[in-house]
Amino acid sequence: MSYELIIAIFGTTYAATFLGLVALGFGPLGVAGGSVAAFIQSAVYGAAVPAGGWFATMTGLGMTGGLHMVAGTAASALAGLAAWFKP
Repeated sequence: MSYELIIAIFGTTYAATFLGLVALGFGPLGVAGGSVAAFIQSAVYGAAVPAGGWFATMTGLGMTGGLHMVAGTAASALAGLAAWFKP
């Protein structure tokens, strides 16, 4: 496995994780109206999202730029595994 492939794994994983979470509706302005996240919020929680729960955490990560940390961690883990098992 080449280093170019490891870099491609990192970039693809980062983009897919970050864009996937934004596409679900966890963005910088909070939960996007009409999104999957908005549906989950209204169906499961209504107006009372519990502090510290997974939904509140994802909303906070989206609003504070923490999704970059999540995406970077996932990408680093996969690229690191690819490098570890590189023949």
